[in-house]
Amino acid sequence: MSAIPIPRVLGTPGRAVGALVALVALVATLLTVLPTQARAANNPSITVSGLSLVVSNANGVEEPDNTSVKVDDILKLKFAWDARNASARSGDSFQIQLPEQLRNRERLSEPMKVSHQGAEHTIGECVMDDRAITCTFNSTLDTIIGQGFTGLQGNGTALVLASQASDSANVTIDANGKQTEVPVPGGKIAENVGLEYKPQWMSKWAADVTSTSKKVDWEVTFGPDQVKEALEKNGQSLTVDGRTRSTITFSDELGPGQVYVPTKSDWKLSIGAAQGRNNFYGQVTDASGADKDVSQGDFDLDVTIQGNTATIAVTGPFAPQTNYHIYYSSTPTTADGVVQAGVEYTNKASVVGSGLEHSYSVHYTKSFTINVEMKPGFGGLDITKLLTGSETAKVPAGTTFQVGINYTLPGGATVDTYPGWKAPGTVNQTHTGGDTSMTVTVGEKAVYNGTFPVGTVLTLDEDTTTASATPAGVVWGSHTFTVGDQNTNSLTVEDQKSTAVTLRNSADPAAVEEGDFTVTKALAGDGDFSKSTFEFTYTCTDGTEGSLTVTGAATSEKSKKVKAGSTCTITEDSAKAGQNGYTLTAPAAQTVTITKDQTAAVTMTNTYARDMGTFSVTKVVTGLESVDNEFAFSYTCDNNVKGTLKVKADGSVTSGPELPVGTKCTIEEDAQSAAVKGYTLEAPASQTVTISEKEQAVLVTFTNAYTPEPKPEPSPSPTPEPTPTPSETPTPEPTPTPTPEPTPTPSETPTPEPTPTPTPEPTPTPTPEPTPTPSESPTPEPSPTPTPEPSPTPSESPTPGETPDPSESPTPAPSESPSPDPSATPDPSDPATPGAPSSPSGTPPAAPSDPAKPQEPSGGPLASTGVRVGLPLAVAVLAVMGGALLVSRRRA
Repeated sequence: MSAIPIPRVLGTPGRAVGALVALVALVATLLTVLPTQARAANNPSITVSGLSLVVSNANGVEEPDNTSVKVDDILKLKFAWDARNASARSGDSFQIQLPEQLRNRERLSEPMKVSHQGAEHTIGECVMDDRAITCTFNSTLDTIIGQGFTGLQGNGTALVLASQASDSANVTIDANGKQTEVPVPGGKIAENVGLEYKPQWMSKWAADVTSTSKKVDWEVTFGPDQVKEALEKNGQSLTVDGRTRSTITFSDELGPGQVYVPTKSDWKLSIGAAQGRNNFYGQVTDASGADKDVSQGDFDLDVTIQGNTATIAVTGPFAPQTNYHIYYSSTPTTADGVVQAGVEYTNKASVVGSGLEHSYSVHYTKSFTINVEMKPGFGGLDITKLLTGSETAKVPAGTTFQVGINYTLPGGATVDTYPGWKAPGTVNQTHTGGDTSMTVTVGEKAVYNGTFPVGTVLTLDEDTTTASATPAGVVWGSHTFTVGDQNTNSLTVEDQKSTAVTLRNSADPAAVEEGDFTVTKALAGDGDFSKSTFEFTYTCTDGTEGSLTVTGAATSEKSKKVKAGSTCTITEDSAKAGQNGYTLTAPAAQTVTITKDQTAAVTMTNTYARDMGTFSVTKVVTGLESVDNEFAFSYTCDNNVKGTLKVKADGSVTSGPELPVGTKCTIEEDAQSAAVKGYTLEAPASQTVTISEKEQAVLVTFTNAYTPEPKPEPSPSPTPEPTPTPSETPTPEPTPTPTPEPTPTPSETPTPEPTPTPTPEPTPTPTPEPTPTPSESPTPEPSPTPTPEPSPTPSESPTPGETPDPSESPTPAPSESPSPDPSATPDPSDPATPGAPSSPSGTPPAAPSDPAKPQEPSGGPLASTGVRVGLPLAVAVLAVMGGALLVSRRRA
């Protein structure tokens, strides 16, 4: 039979036994440790008792007479705790759990503090979540217990909300594991359907705020019947019949540290409870004009906001025995936009013209307190620190102050009268009292961690120089202590009670060393602007800014007060300082330093230069091929400036003088200087221009249109004889050359060519012998002026060609006469020589006095035309006469 294998682990008896021992030890360890950890999480030996509920406001002020609880109302939960027999150590805790009808008002934590050996010690922390309060001790407790601390017990409070309606007279609260029935004020929690109708005059209210609130919700409640009564007492009236529309006007004012929410739709009007209806009717309209319900009539809400004041006008058919509600909000001016703990936010409203006025304030403080139990025969105090004033937003959260407490024991007792009680602080020489202090934090309730014998008188004082932070520009105003509803700094200690004290300080603007400055306006340059106004703005390093308006030159205006040592920069509005027609050289911005109780002087100089421009003239000529003339112009301006200028018609321009912008000038051409001989001129009209732009010339163009004067055509009728110059010998009439015989053949008697060059062929001498009658063959004078009269029968004489332009037909020179040979020409001085005038009047020129020959006064073009026509005729006549003489001589 084979052996059965033994498992390896069982095969070693020593190892098996060791493993078993280790397993047993581990189990024992777990059994030991686990209960310890569970006990550290919650110590059931710590008892929680004395639970009660009382109606309270948001700051923990009890309202014991209020026995009507509805959903969302605030209740204060009070309790006592005792750990004297629980051997509490670091990590131990106790807990309170709320039922579904209640919930904590907010989530927060609060330290647990005790006084031991004259010093304050934080031994743990209590944390509030939605429905639980858990308090846990820390290692400091172990330390002070080791030093002999005993009596670990105390009490606490927490603000809770009624979260669910219940007809039960009690709610069940788990007090550290013990189910405890706690009575509800009034015996039930009712639904929140609104307030029971109570006639209202006019009241102010605000919703409670928490540590996370970013706005304050305000409410004004009024009853039209009561408002009517108040108005009528002041001589005014109001209709309240549910049909007639009337208006009630309210004036509302916010305190410091907040601003109105400007959104009009957030300003709402609602109808509340009424006689026979103990609930809210609801919203009917808002300030934006959006109606929600018109079944109760046409209501309007009009809101005008100016800074921290609002004017609210409510119009509608107000019903009798009905309350109305106006809702609106404000927001904190803190840097994070959250309400500042301990700051009182105030609001005041009044009915205009009625004398009705009401104020309300709201602030936040922590809603949980925890403290050590006071022994019988002893009591204490707690102080809630609040702030008011315009500079509260500058005060940082958590700012602390020291409050001095002077105590006097009752009835002449000394500290030795109370065995086991350690007198706090410094005991006086008689041992009948002493002085101590406590730290208070803005927005929190500070519980004095110590006790005093019943009947001890406490006198309180605050030293604002001990503030943990004093912001720049803030000064602490006088403080006020309030005990109950009395402003007093004294109280008497009550048995096992912490007397509530409220301490208020104002955060006011600090008085600073200040100065200011003046701005003086100076003017320079052109123009008189002494009656003008000049505007300036300034900004200073202390945040001051503003504007100044200075009228005229050499006048001054003073600034606001500015913190000494600050600098201010002053700038002129140069756009508004500009003047039409002038260029402004504006002053640069100036910076001035402010000195205490001194006024700095600043002068700002404006320099104005008149804007100048001019005009220019250009000449255009038509009808002439080229003109080199200068054309004269004159100008007259409305500022009494006059002058002349000359312009050529070559495309150039001539500018006038520099003139102020806006000046009007009339420019006129001198027509006489523009005249051109032989042409008629259509002269341009004068022109008026306005100098419109700085450093620009207004161009003016003058156009001269020239037209040539008409030229006379040759007359076909015989030209009348010119009137000879008076002389002794009358000028004979030209006689036509007779032709008795046929004219010889041209080859025998050649006729000279009418060309400047003589004919090269030999020809007989035209005049071998003196001509007996000089008048029969007159030769034209070499001068271009004398011209013989044309023959009465022009058709028998050679007709010259078309009359050329005077500029193209120069007067023939004497050498151009049709003489065959210049050497054979007789001396012109010889009276018998043909061609020589027999007398000065032999061949008169076309004199200007001849009325039959129109010409220019200067004897120009028309006279030249006469020469050009007469000379060829004379040459033709001489040629015919010469031929006749030659024939007659040969016959002879």
